[in-house]
Amino acid sequence: MASSNPEYSQPLRTIGQALEALHIEAFDLESEGNNYIVRIKGNEPSIETSRQRNFLKNIVEEVWGSLPPDWELFPSPVPAQLLRYTPSDINQLETEGRSKGGNPNAMPDAHRVSQVLRVIGDYLNQKHARVFAISWASHSVSITYETTEGSHERERFSVATLYDLGIRMSTRRSSRNK
Repeated sequence: MASSNPEYSQPLRTIGQALEALHIEAFDLESEGNNYIVRIKGNEPSIETSRQRNFLKNIVEEVWGSLPPDWELFPSPVPAQLLRYTPSDINQLETEGRSKGGNPNAMPDAHRVSQVLRVIGDYLNQKHARVFAISWASHSVSITYETTEGSHERERFSVATLYDLGIRMSTRRSSRNK
């Protein structure tokens, strides 16, 4: 008897809406049974921020001789945080989202985290994924998943590529509904 694959599009979209509300910009998301675990990445300084920090530090030390011990040019990195979403959490978030209303005929913004996660969910459904992990950064997304056949796959997408995939997904849906 073939096992039934979970439906990922809707739960991932709902989790994406929650992450948007929290203004989360980088995270890792993985399935764990019927639950979803989100590890919010701390705001580690970029290479550019590190260069700016060193440049400004050198200027301040040159002008003042040294930095005060408690003075920071940039905020310290925030440690990663963990969020867990159960099926009941997702249902509650979905209900709250519907109660807020909005224009049901409005075109969704395909660059939003919620819409991109919905596209990824659809993609994982097409690949018959059993378990998966998503790593989201500002301009790229990595997906690792296991298929029902047991193969392990890893793919990397730009947000622009996922946008195109979402357009194809919408076109496919609208042609099915005719």
